[in-house]
Order: sequence, then structure tokens, then C-alpha cells
Amino acid sequence: MATTFKDKVVIITGASNGVGAATAALFAEQGAKIAAFDIRDPPAATSDSKIEIKCDVSKEDEVNTAVKQVVDKWGTIDVLCNVAGIADQFQRLTDTTNDALNTIMGVNFFGPFYLMKAVIPHFLAKPGEVQGEGYMTQLPKKGAIVNVCSVAAVRGAAAGAAYTSSKHALLGLSRNTAWMYHRDGVRCNVVVPGGILTNIMGNSGGGARGEHLDPVGRAILQGPQSVIPAVTMPADTANAIVFLAGADSVNGAEVSIDHGWTVA
Repeated sequence: MATTFKDKVVIITGASNGVGAATAALFAEQGAKIAAFDIRDPPAATSDSKIEIKCDVSKEDEVNTAVKQVVDKWGTIDVLCNVAGIADQFQRLTDTTNDALNTIMGVNFFGPFYLMKAVIPHFLAKPGEVQGEGYMTQLPKKGAIVNVCSVAAVRGAAAGAAYTSSKHALLGLSRNTAWMYHRDGVRCNVVVPGGILTNIMGNSGGGARGEHLDPVGRAILQGPQSVIPAVTMPADTANAIVFLAGADSVNGAEVSIDHGWTVA
């Protein structure tokens, strides 16, 4: 068993299934202590190496309470993986309700925002400072953030208005965080998956096969969607997340996991 993350404390949102569950399993294989956040009720059992916490990431008070539970249990946080996300139903801007926009932005953008806001102070509290200057500068290593964006963060024809806006916003926040905290020893990277074989569409009301998607938006997006080379598996994105969490010199990166869809 690899031990790259032995005894490191890792928070993962959306950890009950899909990419979140695959990410938690990979970190656990490498010896990490897992704090699994999910909106679903957790199982009653916990262990010395894993705690499961019910948390609606769109609510800042729940995020703050959940993060406090992690710190109370293990005293620190080393890695934050913002995986939780929901899809829209391909509605155009004029067909997007305010309620739908607020719900999707709440999970996909404000969730990571609240988590990062709550976790970064714990990173900054760790010892360590910049050593040297110029090209000989050595930065401290205090914490890593990996945010799961989407091809919709870099393209306009991958989803509806709400989802696309939420992922563009998350990409901007990630870029800004990577630079604003780089001298503090905090890294922030992004994975940009294409189509993943998960139930995000079904969980978000679009139907397991997209049967409840907005027909107008679906028709408009059919052409761009047709060039998707292939779907990826949750483990593909999880592998990239774990890599970025442990790559000490990688900061501000955007790693596409889409079989080349973004360059089509």
C-alpha cells in the first residue's frame, strides 16, 4: 500500500458516490484520514481513520460546523477536495429560473467557496515561511485544494446556463486562490472532467438517460455533445485529484480528463 498521504487529513465533499467515493478510496489506500462530507445521512459507524459528516455545502453554517468537527477530531487539515456538484437540465438563460440558478450556484460555487474560506485559515496556522529569494525561493507546504470543475468551465456548449456559470465561477475562484495564497504555502488546482459515468444527471432531475432534460437546450447542445470522444470513469478523475493533492510544485493547474473533448 502506498503511504504518500499517511496520516494526512483529507476533506472530500460529495463523498458518498461517484468521483467523491472513488477519491476517498484512493486517499484511504495511501494512509490518509478521511473526512467524508455529503448531503446524505452517513452510516452510524466511524473509525480512527474516517469520519462521515452530513453537510449541505450550500449552507455556510453547516460547512463551518463540519470543518470544526474535523479539526476537533484530528487537530488539523491537510487537503480539501471539493467534489460535490449538481447539474442543470440544459436550460438556456431565458429558461433558467432563479430558484434553479441559486440551487446550482449554491452547491457548485458557494459550496467550494465556503469550504475554502473555512479551511484555509487552518492551513495558514501551520508553521513554515518562505525561504530564500528570486529563483532560489522555497515555499512552505501548508495545504492543498483540488476543485472539480468541468468542461463547462472552459466551453460554452457543454451544459445549460446555470451549470456553465457555476463552473466558470469556480474556475475563476480557483485561479485567484492559487495566486493569492501561493507564498503562504497553499496550493489550489483544478480537474476539468468531460463526461463521467456517474448519476449526476439523474440526481439533478435530468433523468438517468437525460429523458427530463430541457428539449430546446438539449437540441441546441446535441451537435457539440456529439463530439465527446468517450466517457470517463470516476476513478480517472479521482486519480488526477490525488496526484494534484500530492504534487508539491503544481499550483494553478487545470487538468483536463476528457479524452481530448476540450480541444475538439
